[in-house]
Amino acid sequence: MRRKLFTASIATATIVAAGLVPSAMSASAADGQAIYLAANGKTPASAAVAPTTAPVSVDSSLKLSDLTWTNWSDSTSNGTASGTGTATVNLCDPNCATGATVSIPVTVTLSAPQHLCGNEFYTDMRLAFTGEPPAGLPSTTTVPVAPFC
Repeated sequence: MRRKLFTASIATATIVAAGLVPSAMSASAADGQAIYLAANGKTPASAAVAPTTAPVSVDSSLKLSDLTWTNWSDSTSNGTASGTGTATVNLCDPNCATGATVSIPVTVTLSAPQHLCGNEFYTDMRLAFTGEPPAGLPSTTTVPVAPFC
């Protein structure tokens, strides 16, 4: 049950973010420009460079906190950001409204910067849980995080 609900939460986050990505992606980030991460993969107004917290899913079933970035590129020659933190995951058991949450150490990699909404934004987020995830949770997942303009 947990696996199905968590998978549904990740799928929802992926579908929502994918649905919000403009169909025409424009040129990659120019060297020397700041590259941002949009909150929930959709809100350019709350975009940040190297944030310490980042909501991943719109329904708050997956949030990142205590983020420490070892790399945050402002160059298309690299075009990635890497860091570690804590993922708080709603297990949605018995349902997402009353489900318990767990905190799991995570490695975060952002990539694929694109010029959107007048700024440069990372558009892909890969999460690799470095701690022991609860039964049924995947050890890695990738979520589109391009903003909706």
